[in-house]
Amino acid sequence: MKLVFVAYLRTHIVSMLPQAEWLQGQGFEICYYLASKKAMKPADEDLLNLRGIPFCRYDGSTPDGKQSPLWATRRDPVGYSYRRLDSCWRQMKRVRSFYTQLLARWKPDLLILPEENIGYLTNVLVILAHKAGAKALVVPYTLDNPLEAAEAYHQSRHFIVNSWLRRLFAHRYPAWSRQHKGVQLLRLPFWAAFMTERFHFTPPDPWQTTCSFSDAVAVESDELGRQHAGTGVAPAKLHVTGSIVLDQIAAIQHDAPRLKTTLINELGLDPTKPIFLAAIPPDQFNTQLIDCEFQNHAQVVTFWLDTLAATGWNVVVNLHPHLKPEQMDFSSHSRVKYCARPTAEVIPLCDVFVACISATIRWAIAAGKPVINHDLYRYHYGDYHIAPGVIHVEKKSDFVAEVSRIIQPERLSEVQAAQAMVATDWGVLDGRGGQRLLALIRQIGIKLPPA
Repeated sequence: MKLVFVAYLRTHIVSMLPQAEWLQGQGFEICYYLASKKAMKPADEDLLNLRGIPFCRYDGSTPDGKQSPLWATRRDPVGYSYRRLDSCWRQMKRVRSFYTQLLARWKPDLLILPEENIGYLTNVLVILAHKAGAKALVVPYTLDNPLEAAEAYHQSRHFIVNSWLRRLFAHRYPAWSRQHKGVQLLRLPFWAAFMTERFHFTPPDPWQTTCSFSDAVAVESDELGRQHAGTGVAPAKLHVTGSIVLDQIAAIQHDAPRLKTTLINELGLDPTKPIFLAAIPPDQFNTQLIDCEFQNHAQVVTFWLDTLAATGWNVVVNLHPHLKPEQMDFSSHSRVKYCARPTAEVIPLCDVFVACISATIRWAIAAGKPVINHDLYRYHYGDYHIAPGVIHVEKKSDFVAEVSRIIQPERLSEVQAAQAMVATDWGVLDGRGGQRLLALIRQIGIKLPPA
């Protein structure tokens, strides 16, 4: 049985690796499809080569030269044209033909996707995969929040409903449109949206990014299932499986004292001090930020590390996959140590997790760890507001205040207890996520390899 993991970003590559490696160990034939040039950096290819996972590039070629390119134009297959009707029409025809040829070459049994996002034309790939006899499974790498797309595009004239033709389209196809910050937007630029309708590739809700046409969605917990259902995912498609990552967290929690000692010795930490784990967020300063207290990403990093190190606690730093260690300087604080391990491996060993609206917060909640969620870009996403052990701050002064409070033993115990009360709602930590994933794969019609 052949499973193809589809990645559009480095974050997708990294987030799906635990599932890919585990399923490869179960006897499945595994392949990655790096569906965008953004996911085709040399470091990404080196990562897959190191893990022994074969991959196919965005144009259908393979690094060994055994498969030739099927895509010849400069724009990615996921790059929609939007300036002219005729170029958009040609692009959509090329994408349809390319994916049809690619699926005929692969002959996959199952596509595994981190999201089904119309912004990547994932809907086209899934529709054509079904026509080729394959199934599609979404294993979300993050929470589905339609607000993210609206926030990203509300200042772009290509998405704004600002002409009679766009207003007519929005009236005729209301699912494409939504209001955000006083602006009426389309989910794609007008001609791309128009051609998506013309080619019958439109999902029921273009703003929903988890599942439109896929056969099932494997979510980690009851709470994530409720949140995805709230964005419009059909409840029948949602299956609470846990995950391979949660299985890893469960195993680490089981042996936490020994593994924490190993981490302390490995990084040269003070064994008498608690640990902050700081997940440094990606650099979003290339977007048009309206209300941010920082001028650049370096200021964010300096502020976080200065504030956390001043407490006297150990500070362990993880980086977002889009960041590179050589771009960071952690030398100014002796208590600050960079850790290259995946975030999920360190969360069970820390005392407080610090992040910025990160999808990894869900793992900290499941592990019962207090979280300081610094919405420094002020996106105002409400993904974790229901979790009592997640402390939300936006201002620098509030971040400093909450860090000062959380290091007090009484406050730390209070937040730990609050997080523990909801931990099981956010993650299944029984070590059987892999087995439930296999059961779901079988349920949607894929034969399992011989034991």
